[in-house]
Amino acid sequence: MLADDHQIVLEGLRELLQKRFDVVGCATGGEELVALAQEYRPDVVVVDITMPGLDGIEAVGQIRSSGFHPKAVFLTTLEDPKLVLRAFQVGGEHVGYVLKFSACTELLTAIQEVMEGRSYLTPRITGGVLQECVRRSEQLPEGLTGRQVEVLRLISQGKTIKEVASGLEISTRTAEAHKYAMMQQLGIKSCAQLIHFAIREGIVPRTTASNGQEQLSLSPRP
Repeated sequence: MLADDHQIVLEGLRELLQKRFDVVGCATGGEELVALAQEYRPDVVVVDITMPGLDGIEAVGQIRSSGFHPKAVFLTTLEDPKLVLRAFQVGGEHVGYVLKFSACTELLTAIQEVMEGRSYLTPRITGGVLQECVRRSEQLPEGLTGRQVEVLRLISQGKTIKEVASGLEISTRTAEAHKYAMMQQLGIKSCAQLIHFAIREGIVPRTTASNGQEQLSLSPRP
């Protein structure tokens, strides 16, 4: 299944891919992708990130939260390592990330890789992504593990433990264990305090809504 808000891009992708794969549907926005994916249940979604309304990463996250876990290949012009990591965190265990300018030479390979249980990252941005991974590992707050930070970020976004487990492809029991291990380690007694800790540490930054009430941003830790 394909998703891009530019019709000419969708047509080009369909032409490129239908020679080797069954293209079951095309969406021009994130909301449409979620609806079509739940109806047709494709093996792989090839999705642009910057679409109006619900972006590609959020759309894949919603699909996975519903209990359906297609492989995801993100096709974009964006090279930001932070965005790449967010795509991999939300997309699941096997994810592709391809830049549009190299789609003709890399997209088929990326789809094949994720279908065979591997991941694919455009070589051009591998170095930047590795540097960002190192930087994050050196800045984990209060000695938390990387997995604990992932769990904490999703909890702070309002996800239930079941949704956290689904998004990270771990068991509900494991997600609960990470949550309570963090609370014990940090001396925290409630989920509200845990979320306040996430805000303070920049794991989930503060934003201000138009009505003046404090809300949680869904962006990853800078």
